[in-house]
Parts: sequence; C-alpha cells; structure tokens
Amino acid sequence: MFANPLGLLALLAVPAVVGLHLYRRRYRPHPVGALFLWEEFADAPSAGRQRTPLTRSPSFWCELLAALLAALAIAGPRPFASEVPHRVVVLDGSASMAAIDGSGESAWDRGRDWLAGELRALPRRARVTLVASGPSAETLAGPAALRDEALAALDVFTPRRASHALGPALDLAEGLAGDGEVELVTDAAHPPGARVSVHAFGAPLDNVAIVRASRHTVDGSANTGTGTDTSTGTRARATERVVVGVANYTDAAVERALELVALDPVTGAPTGDAIARSTVELRPGGEASVTLTLAGADDRPLVARLDGAADALALDDRATLAPARPRPVRVAVRGAAAVRAAALLEGDRIERVGPAVTRVDALDDAHLVLDLDGRAGVRADATTWVLTAVPPLEATAWLGPFLVERRHRLMDGVSMSDVAWVGSSAFGVRGAPLASAGEAALVVERRANGGREIALNADLAAGTFTRSPDWPILLANLVAWRRDALDGPREVNLVLGEPLRVGAPGGGRWSLTGPLEDAPRVHEQEGAGELVFADLERTGLFALERDGRSVALVGVSFLDASESDLRALSSRVERATAPARTDRTEDGTSRLEWLLALAALALVAVDHWLLRGGRGA
Repeated sequence: MFANPLGLLALLAVPAVVGLHLYRRRYRPHPVGALFLWEEFADAPSAGRQRTPLTRSPSFWCELLAALLAALAIAGPRPFASEVPHRVVVLDGSASMAAIDGSGESAWDRGRDWLAGELRALPRRARVTLVASGPSAETLAGPAALRDEALAALDVFTPRRASHALGPALDLAEGLAGDGEVELVTDAAHPPGARVSVHAFGAPLDNVAIVRASRHTVDGSANTGTGTDTSTGTRARATERVVVGVANYTDAAVERALELVALDPVTGAPTGDAIARSTVELRPGGEASVTLTLAGADDRPLVARLDGAADALALDDRATLAPARPRPVRVAVRGAAAVRAAALLEGDRIERVGPAVTRVDALDDAHLVLDLDGRAGVRADATTWVLTAVPPLEATAWLGPFLVERRHRLMDGVSMSDVAWVGSSAFGVRGAPLASAGEAALVVERRANGGREIALNADLAAGTFTRSPDWPILLANLVAWRRDALDGPREVNLVLGEPLRVGAPGGGRWSLTGPLEDAPRVHEQEGAGELVFADLERTGLFALERDGRSVALVGVSFLDASESDLRALSSRVERATAPARTDRTEDGTSRLEWLLALAALALVAVDHWLLRGGRGA
C-alpha cells in the first residue's frame, strides 16, 4: 500500500535509464600515429545513436537502483498499517477554567491531567488535534500533530479568555475530525452533540470580583458650577476619580478592602503602598460601586485591587487603569451672527457639545470647521474636517419624517421625525447621501484631500432642525467621530478581548509592548488610517509607541461578570448522542520513505564517483 499512489509514475525513470544505456553514443577505436593531426575532429559528433549491447557496469546498476528507490520514496510505501488513531479535542479557553477550589486544584488541572493520560495511552504514532476556544478559535496542535507534540502544547496552554461562545471552536474541530468524534474539555455542563462528547471538570465556587473600573479627571468647576471656591474665591482644583464596581458571587455577606496602588510606567510593577483605600460591604449576590478620589490629576498608571482573603479566581481581583489623557477636538465656527444664534453656537456653546472640545479662531489650528452659512469656503484635508451648510438660492421646505441612514456614525440617534427642513430641491453637492427627502439629498458625506466634508442642504437660520434634539446629537456624533480619527488611541483602558484602535492619519510604525510586568510581547503595525491591535490576550499595563517614541500607556483588565460567576460550574461526562467511529488518519512521512530517499542519494553519489574515476564506463 502506498500513501501517494501517483508517485509510482516516477518508476518510468527505470526504463529511461535502461534506454539511455542501450543507446548511449560509442566510438570505434582507430590507431593513429599522432593525435595532433586529428584535433579538428576530436569533438565532431556522430550522425546519430545506434542500439548497442547493454553494458552492466557498476554505474548502470547505481543509476537503475537510484531511480527505483527514488520512485518508491515518492510513492510513500506503507508496509504496515497506513492509518493511525486521530483524537480531536476542544479545550475551553475561558478564564473560569483556572479558578482554584479548596484543594488548590482548578478545573483545568483536572482536565489537563485526564487528557494527558488519555494521550499517553495512545500509540506513539497516533495523531492529535487540539483546538482552543476563544473569540476566535485557535489550533494549538495539528491538524493531526504527533502525540508528543500535542502533549507539549497541552503543558504550555493556560485558559484566560473572557466569556465567549464555544460554537466556532466546535465547528472547526468537527471539520478537522471528519466522521470522527470530538471531545470537549470544559468546566460546566454543555449539551452534547451528535459527534461531540463533553467532559466537564468544574465545581461550584464562591468568588468576589471587580466587574467595572474607570478613571477620569474632574475639573473643579464641575463641583461648584462656577469653577470658584465660594469660601476662598480661588479656582477649584482638579481631582482624579476612580470608580470601581465589585460583585459578590457567594451566598453570604462579605467585606473586602479595595485599594489603589500606583504602578511604575516602565516595568508595570507596584511602586509602594496604597494611595487610596476603601472597605466594600456586599450583601449575598449583590454589587456595590465605590468611588476613590485622588487630590489633583495623577499621571501615573494605577491598579485597583481587592485585598484580603484570596478567592477562587485571582484574575478578576485587579483592574489596571492607565492615565486617560484627554484628546481635545479643536473646533472653529464660521457664519453670520444670526446663523450662529439660530444654530445655538454663540459664545462657548460649542464646548457643551461633548467632552474635551476647545473653540479656536484660526482655521489652520482647527480639527473641525463648522461653516454654518457656506461663506468661509473651507476645504477639508488630512488635518481638517468641514461641516458646511449650503443655503439654498430657491428655498424648499420639507416636513419629516425623512429617509435617514441610521447605521452611519454621524446619524446615530438622529431621527429627524418632527423636523421642518428648509433647503434646495436642486442640491448640487455630490457624495453619499445620509438623509434625504424624496430625491433631494439633505445631508451628504464625501472624502476630500484625505479628510471628510459633511454638506448640509440647509438654511440653518430657517426651519426647525437646529432647534430640535437632533442638532446637538449630530454635532456630538461629528465631534466624537473626529476625535476617533485623531492621532493616538481611542481608549487607553480596555476590557480583555477588546481591540485597541489607534488613529494614525500621519502613518508611521506603531508598536504595542506588554504586559510590562511579565515577559513582554511586542505587537507591531505600520500604515496610515486606523490601526487595530486585536490579539491582546493578557491583562496588565501595555506601552504604545510610534517610531520609537512613547505615545500612551494602555491598561487591559479582566472585567467579565458572567465569567466571574462560578456558582454554576459542574463536573460530569456527556457522551455524543450519535455513535461515532474512532477517527483514523493517514500517517505522515514514515522512516522507510526517508531511508529510501537517502539510499537513492547515496547511489547517485557513488555513481558520480565511479564516473569521475573512469570505472563506470
């Protein structure tokens, strides 16, 4: 039996070798008195080839055997069984698999020991495919890896993913198993499938977890409304606030200490004692929100952690929070005073549209220009976006509702249902319509010179659009959209499994290194536009750089309420509902193939030596 029967076609090389030796060109010897008289005929070819008696020289046998052995090596002979057992196993990558019970063991410890024993009982040539579940399924070993390779992959795997569906991993495994059975190693009861057996090794556990965490700087003006301390007459000082949500997944009331510790921005290690502390009292199955306030804005990364008695899952007892540097959007407003008043954008009202909005006068300094009556004539480019209201020459009024592209970022939450819109029925701006009245486009988006232009077919001083709730919503959407396109990360504090999105309008080489407190892994990307770092599999503090220069610190935390609730874990075995045969797969390249190939090469080397020595003629 052969693994590659078509490889037997290489046996045609055997008669080819015989033919070459039968019809090899030979010359009759002629005695001459001097060779120099025949120099011009020394290289003269004969008229053709003639069949001659076969000379069974050592060179002939070397070439014949080399062709035969090479053909057999290509065909892949299988003198013994050509199929070996193939086990396909899905490993639950959820962090709950690592939860520790009273004996100091986790569901993963028990599942790994069971699976390792099963694999060691297989023949050495057996094949194993290991698939780890997660937001995207990952093949740890295989497809159809050797048994020892799968055991090595099993030893280094650690489940720590946020909650996710097992379906993609099971679908991948069933495709790799063919008609064979798939085994799922998990920590909770799951319904078995027609060809899926479930081996659960969990146990119900008590756990207290951090399920929410955020930090932000609060200006002193937010406390007094005027920005001035009424007792002293001085401006109030900014403060840093960290809000942490803690959940109790037990049947008893618990009390835990919550503390804030500053981290070293280079190593990610704690720098000292707690800088803030609070005691959290939790009723059975309850949650609490704790606010920790720091005097002044703190530029250091912080970690919020639960202190006290250790519980089942250590991963959810801490949350890493990087300093959230605001990315202000600089906005310039142009338009006649009457139009600005009608659009509610007089004075500093643009700053109320959204957080971190700064009004500027110079167009060159603006990230966003609001041209309210189309007179400024500003064009968008890579650094400036423009919203232009084009007043109509001949006004037409429409009453809503209108056709709105609600899936677009700009129109999210904009209904325009009770709006009287005044514009032109012959609007000449081309682009993608985001809102329309019949065939007349009311809001148009287009790209220009690397930036974006939003054209409003509207007289903002007329109609009711600027006096409806849709107008501030549209402006807030526009400001948030523009902020996301600025240089740097959109968010610096992420939940495990959430991608880091970085605006890179100027291009460059970006790198993300972390977690800093462990053996750091470096993620690198290069390009312009929006970059996405989507494979962040660890929690902790990360460092974002562009072209070797520090840009920001990024904190990744495990904040997953559904994964931290360990009370529904269980241990049981559920067999596949339909009988499935033990899958077998073709063995890979055998030792015999290697031996045949090496023997063929050795014969070729011997033939070459014989011909060079003149003994093979």
